[in-house]
Order: sequence, then structure tokens, then C-alpha cells
Amino acid sequence: MSDATAVFLMLGVLLMALVVGAYVTKIANDRMDEILIGVVQGASVSRKHRSVMLYNQWLPMMSGLAGASLIIGAGYLQIAALVSSGGVRFLAYVLAGMIGWSFAMYLFLGASTWLQCLSVLRGIERES
Repeated sequence: MSDATAVFLMLGVLLMALVVGAYVTKIANDRMDEILIGVVQGASVSRKHRSVMLYNQWLPMMSGLAGASLIIGAGYLQIAALVSSGGVRFLAYVLAGMIGWSFAMYLFLGASTWLQCLSVLRGIERES
């Protein structure tokens, strides 16, 4: 792979990942707010429905973001192995590290948010 092709590929993937990641993260955060508050578009939803929203909507979105980050990071490492320029290789490693950090944060923050949501939903169940 030529160095110019690798640079354009890496930057194009990075731009796409940032745009899609920001969009899906916003949707996931909005969904989490609805799950925690219990109100969707002005209508109150039951605890059971909130639990379904957690497992069928929010959790797949967060898992998808983490998985996509892992795949993109692995792709950057593969590009680093295919280029001849040290500078392009360094860029690939930097981008792999950056995306790897987002993978770790989606896992850590996703897990902590998921546990917090479970705690809230269990609290609602005890109150009923």
C-alpha cells in the first residue's frame, strides 16, 4: 500500500468514525436519559419497558460502538504493518492508540452506566 493511500485511508476512516461515533453516542445518551428518567417523548414508561429499552436499544448501541472501535483500531495496526514510511507508521500507531482509548472508554463508561441503570431499575422494583 502506498503511503499516500494509507494516510488518506486512515484520515477518512477517522473522520467517519468521529462523525458516526458522535451521532450514535448522542442517541445512546438520550436513550439512557429516557431509561433513567422513565419518560419517552413526554409519556411515562413502565419499569419493565425501561428494562427492555436498556437491553434491546442502549446495550447494543454501546456494544456496537466498542466493537467498531476495536475493529478500527486493529485496522490501523494492520495499516502500520503494510506501510514503508516511518512517519505514516507512527500516524497509524497514534490513531490506533486513540481509537483503542475510545474502545476502553466505551467499555468502562458503558459498564459503569449499565450498572447504575440496573441499580435505578432495581430501586424502582423495590418501591413497587
